[in-house]
Amino acid sequence: MKAIYAVLAALLAAVLAPSPAEAVSPGDQLRCYNISFVTCSRSLATVGDGVEFTINTGTPLLAFDFATNLVTISNISGNQLRFASCCGTRFANESNPFTAVAFQSATGVTDLNGGALPSGQIRFDNGFFGITLDGMRFAAGGQLVVRLESAAPAGVPEPAGWAAMIAGMGLCGGALRRRRARAAIA
Repeated sequence: MKAIYAVLAALLAAVLAPSPAEAVSPGDQLRCYNISFVTCSRSLATVGDGVEFTINTGTPLLAFDFATNLVTISNISGNQLRFASCCGTRFANESNPFTAVAFQSATGVTDLNGGALPSGQIRFDNGFFGITLDGMRFAAGGQLVVRLESAAPAGVPEPAGWAAMIAGMGLCGGALRRRRARAAIA
């Protein structure tokens, strides 16, 4: 009997556990905010449009391409870019606010001396994903990939989940009925 209750509890927990939410999905509306000397190519873009934003200082420097839970930041200037002390940008997902960001990988992106990226360049702040370019160097064609996270929505079971819960309750009811029938015979 204890085994049936354990199985039922595990099934219920699996069904009700919220699935991770996608921080960025095709169709989401993203907003770009200028910080200091750089300008966003547009203020609002829809994920899935290819490169959603570029930032520039007269000519395009970096492209921001958002995909499911990732943003790839690419040097599109054709030259090495060195950001000594200048600027940054930040983004908001108006469809599903960001809850965390994390560095994923870098190719051709270092600090100004060719070392590891300075800590704190990529940050999460109250629903915004931000990047500070100060102290960064992008080789021609260099790319930086950032993982974006969002809070999971409240757990609402899908129809298959409801079916599993009803079947589990039926199994428990059947087990209890058989147990009572055995007790009455003895």
